[in-house]
Amino acid sequence: MATVKVKSTRKDGRVAFYERGNDHPNGQVFVRGDQKEVEVGDTRALRKAIRDGKVVEVAQAAPVSRTQTPPTKTAPFEGYDELNAEQVVAKLPELDDAGRASVLAYEKAKGERARKTIIEKLAGAPS
Repeated sequence: MATVKVKSTRKDGRVAFYERGNDHPNGQVFVRGDQKEVEVGDTRALRKAIRDGKVVEVAQAAPVSRTQTPPTKTAPFEGYDELNAEQVVAKLPELDDAGRASVLAYEKAKGERARKTIIEKLAGAPS
């Protein structure tokens, strides 16, 4: 069975998700609020815990390729910084592959100020 990395949505050290079964590494899993991330089997119970908001899946970093655009501090097009995330997403179909890569690189370079909606859309994740 496939595994995924998750973390608790709790802010304390209490258990947010527990399951015993061979699908998990070591046969059982505890996901507590004081853990950064835990690798678990991708089970029905886990998916329910994600839907219920008890845990969240930790995004896996995409492998770096030679064609990937490095993060940049230069806005991808004129007026970009004046647009909200929804407006940027609406403009994405108008951009070519290089333009979309530029938007992604620019957002990633913003660190904590990056707009997740735009990054998720460009990465193909459900929004």
